[in-house]
Amino acid sequence: MIKKLKKITVRPEARIREVMEVLDSAAHQIALVTNSDDILIATVTDGDIRRGLLKGVDLNAPVSEVMNRNPMTLIEGTSDETAWKLMRERGVGQIPIVDTKGRLVSVTLRNGRIGSKPWPNRVILMAGGLGVRLHPLTEKMPKPMLPVAGKPLLERIITRFKGQGFRRFTLSLNYLGHVIKDHFGDGATLGVRVDYIEETTRMGTGGALSILPQRPEEPFIVMNGDILTTVSFSKILEFHNKTNSIVTICTREFNLQVPYGVLNTEGNRLVSMEEKPVHKYLINAGIYALSPVVFEFLQNEESLDLPDLIERVRDLGHRVSVFHISGYWMDIGSHKDLERARADYEIVFEK
Repeated sequence: MIKKLKKITVRPEARIREVMEVLDSAAHQIALVTNSDDILIATVTDGDIRRGLLKGVDLNAPVSEVMNRNPMTLIEGTSDETAWKLMRERGVGQIPIVDTKGRLVSVTLRNGRIGSKPWPNRVILMAGGLGVRLHPLTEKMPKPMLPVAGKPLLERIITRFKGQGFRRFTLSLNYLGHVIKDHFGDGATLGVRVDYIEETTRMGTGGALSILPQRPEEPFIVMNGDILTTVSFSKILEFHNKTNSIVTICTREFNLQVPYGVLNTEGNRLVSMEEKPVHKYLINAGIYALSPVVFEFLQNEESLDLPDLIERVRDLGHRVSVFHISGYWMDIGSHKDLERARADYEIVFEK
């Protein structure tokens, strides 16, 4: 069992007093009760203990007298997105994940997982944009550093990746890049590793990859540094690997409603009329998985955008796959988007 998971795991014979110390020290508001085979048999929260004490149960009694023997669990392989949706619906802050035999695997929290396997794959976050549509806020502050729920947007993004087991990040910088670099440094304060791509001229999102100091040896994720989402990044990588793709583009459905009645005609004759029709499109969600071979399609210090690089790969006959995402996704490109993200954050990510 992973070390962090062991810290919140107890046996049914443990005293209530000892379990209270586990709850206080771990700060995850849950203790997991397992048997000697690591099979989850119950959970314990502060509420369970309080209810037991009100009934007269002694602090030196075994935790089995107050534990919840029917905890809500999910099977290993369930996406974080599904778990977070269920947590919001049930009003809980954590859900244990078990395998098909009932053995404890991890715990999904509102902002990540305890016990999630670490991913060695690199995450490259594009954080060099000008953020013109967010003036005057971005005249002295790069867009990824604008606060969302009290912390920089980019820090929120990195924290979500970290919660899913990602620890290695490369930030692509240009406009006011020193502000970002001064804040994150080498990433140690967040418990991750951070290095940088520093453009001296504008090279585009694809061109930035051409000057990457150390090229990844395994598939890696690229994401725009202004996106908040509940997507499971591990699922993206698993899909990418399974399909043997060079590039995987994440997409989501976007509905566009025409605000008028639309007429279909043949010459001056009316054929049909449709009132305010809705057209559905699959849009680029700004999240990608790429295999290291993609660097063979880049020239050194070449300036181009990532979509242009992807089309180059496709035009040469190589596999480019599409991964459909659902759940919350917000591309923060305008004042209205920023206001909505700030309003949504507590509801979606912390409720």
